[in-house]
Amino acid sequence: MRKTLYGLPKKVLFCKKTLMSNQRPASTQEFSHKSLERKNTLKFDKNGISESWHYSQQKKKNRF
Repeated sequence: MRKTLYGLPKKVLFCKKTLMSNQRPASTQEFSHKSLERKNTLKFDKNGISESWHYSQQKKKNRF
């Protein structure tokens, strides 16, 4: 069994629209990192689409 590192999720998921992985952590301050700390990663809705894709669509809709 493989060990997960850096507080990332064990199960790898990909967004169905952008193909971004949930293993890509959000920016954090490295000096305050703790080895057992869980990282904030990309979140998905029930259809497997990332919140970042939904946000980009909202920005496009509100552009003009």
